[in-house]
Order: sequence, then C-alpha cells, then structure tokens
Amino acid sequence: MPTAEFDRVAASADDTLREYVEQHPGHLPEALLCVANCAELTSILRGEKEAVQVLFGGSGADLLDQFYGDGLFTCHWLAAIAATVQEAAKALPEGRGLRILEIGAGTGGLASYLLPQLERGLHSYTFTDVSASFFSGAMQKLAGFPEVEYRAYDLERSPAEQDYQLGSYDFVIGTNCVHAVGDVREALGHLRDLLAPGGSLVFMDTASPQLWTETVFGLTSGWWSLTDRELRPVQPLMEREQWEKVLKEAGFDETASLPGLTGPRGGEGQIGVLARKAWTTGAAPADVEEATAEESGEGVELETSWLVFADAGGLGDQLVSRLREAGARCRVVTRGSAYASDGQDQFTVRAEAPEDWTQLVTEVVADAAPERFVYLWTLDEPAAPAKLMTCSAAQMPCCIWPKLKIPSARLPRSEWTNHPWCPVSG
Repeated sequence: MPTAEFDRVAASADDTLREYVEQHPGHLPEALLCVANCAELTSILRGEKEAVQVLFGGSGADLLDQFYGDGLFTCHWLAAIAATVQEAAKALPEGRGLRILEIGAGTGGLASYLLPQLERGLHSYTFTDVSASFFSGAMQKLAGFPEVEYRAYDLERSPAEQDYQLGSYDFVIGTNCVHAVGDVREALGHLRDLLAPGGSLVFMDTASPQLWTETVFGLTSGWWSLTDRELRPVQPLMEREQWEKVLKEAGFDETASLPGLTGPRGGEGQIGVLARKAWTTGAAPADVEEATAEESGEGVELETSWLVFADAGGLGDQLVSRLREAGARCRVVTRGSAYASDGQDQFTVRAEAPEDWTQLVTEVVADAAPERFVYLWTLDEPAAPAKLMTCSAAQMPCCIWPKLKIPSARLPRSEWTNHPWCPVSG
C-alpha cells in the first residue's frame, strides 16, 4: 500500500530528474535509462516484460547507443581501449594487420569508435554478441565497414563448440559484459583459448554496484546468472584486484588494471582490465590440443612448423633444439657459398643470390608452408641495437627479402597466414 511519503517522492520525480540533468548534463543518457526502466518497473517485476526488451526496444536502444557511445560514463574507456589497439598496430611492420574479436558488442559503440581509427583493409574485426538479434542495428551503424564479420558468441560455451578457431586472435576486447556469466573463471579461460600466444584481452567493466546501474542493468536476468558464489557471493561485479587474481587463475601470464572514478558512496565505477597470454604456448589445454589436431588432420598442433634462419653464433641452433624437443618441425636456413638442400629440413642459400631465395620459397611452399618464421641472420652483422619486430608471413618478401620482389602469386596467402607472427631481430 503506497504511503503518503511514497506519493510525495513519486510526485517530485520529474523535478528531481530536471534538477539532476541541469547539474550533470553529460549524464543525460544514464538519467533517461533509469526513467525508462522505472516506468516499466511494475511489468518487469511481475514478469510481464523482460528488462532486456525495455533496454533494447524503442527509445531504450537509442539511449543505450548514447550511453555506450558519447556518454561521459563510458566514452573515455572506449578511447582507452582504442588507444591500446592503435599502439599495438603501430608497432607492427607495414602490411601486418591485427586480428580483433569484440565480445558483447551489442549496440556497436566500441566498434564505431575504434574502426575509423584503424587502417582500412589491413585488420580483421569480428563483431560478436550472444545473439544475432543485436546485429541489425550494428550493421546499420557500421555500414561503412563492410569488412566486419558478424558472429554469435556465447561467453559461457567453449569457443571450439561454436566453430571458432582457437589461438586465432591478437586482441579480444569488450565493454561491460564479462561479469554477466555464471562462472567468470571459465569464461576467461575460453577467451584465453581464443588468443594467439602473446595475445591480449582488454575490457572495461563496472567494479562496484551502484543504485542506478542496478536499476538499469540489474533488472536483466543475465546480471544475476552467477553460479561462482565462492568468488561472487552477493552480486556479479568485481573490483580490480579480484579481476587480476582471477585472470591469473584462468591462465593469463600478465595482468594490469586501470582505476575508475570513485562514486559518492565509495567504490570505483568503470575500470579498465588488461591481460596477456604467454608468448610461449606451454602445455596446451586439452580442448586446444583436440581442436588443433582436428584442424590439421594429422594430429599435429598449430604453430609447430617453423622456418628458422639460423645465425652463426648458435642462438638459432639452441632455438631449433628446444623446438624439436617440444615436437615441432623446424626447417633451418644457413648462409653458404651455393644453394643446397638435403631434401628435408636443412637449406643453404647465398644471401646475395635472388635465384637461391626463389628456389627456397618454391621448395618450402611445395612441401608444407611454415606457420612461424624466425630470422636471426642480422645477429651476424655489425648493427644498431637489436629490436624485436613482428611481420606477416604473407609479407616475408618485404620484411626479410627486400631485394627479391617475389610476385605475391608465388606465396599463397591462404597458406602463409594461419599464425602470422615473425620475430625479426635487427
């Protein structure tokens, strides 16, 4: 039964809203989202309407679009994620692109912010959400980027079960979605499996429960789907220290986090979370081993075929020895006075002879194109301080055979770009 105090507060709601917007005009989307949800609160609590329908239907969709795009609560985090990806892209050699997967992409706020800042035609971008029903609006917003791939991805299911190639992304990015799962550790483990060695997970999330966020997002069923009660006993959000700890438990090698603004009742709001998969694969999870064996058809893991340009100082020999101990196939190229091949895995080439390089490429591709390249010859030359670079396998003529100008038709791109990381020292 409503009380007189309730009636008084309800009657002042419009004035309270007007006063709030006047004082905080940059937070208009959050205010109007609260108004829209509260207008349907009775129907939501009775189960007559789903909160998701209210959020993504009618004016709610436009408000979410503003919230995840231009709203002060999130826009600086979109900029931070975009800057992270941009910095990684700048460090790559010319012609090498990033493979980016966005999770919980929803309204397309992050994608529409990031994609215009990346070089066109170079990077791959996979836009995902739990349901394809989100894609129509995003496709309209991202119509200027026809290269974007749209796929459903459920954070709580194994990527292999959803026909995703494990170890195939350099970046997994997202906004306010990783907490909305039953088991955070399991979901993070799935994301780790999607990343290539050295790949990064970068996302923002809300660290502390606030009344307005629970009024808007806390009414959705996904908000309360948590089953890992030993980790999240009361509510689904986690603070930065908890995220970093759980990421380590999920198998990530490095973690970091960025603090958010502290709310009026304490606790951080939006935070940034970063994690990197180890550069060395180590012992692969069982599902990774199974998936890669199925792909190869011969029980051979991905990234176990290497072409090493060995230096005279012995570093290449040490690397080859360790890789072969781990079960990898290594083809080794050394400098010599004439071209030679033992018919299997040992080659000698004259560095100054283009015909030797052409013959090497022809023989290697005719056999089985390597998945990884290591070029160490520059260690034998007096040079400036060494640096580690990466280059696409498809760009090998540009990176380490610059004088050859081998026609691209000689290098089948589909075979040379499964895992296009090439460490180059020099």
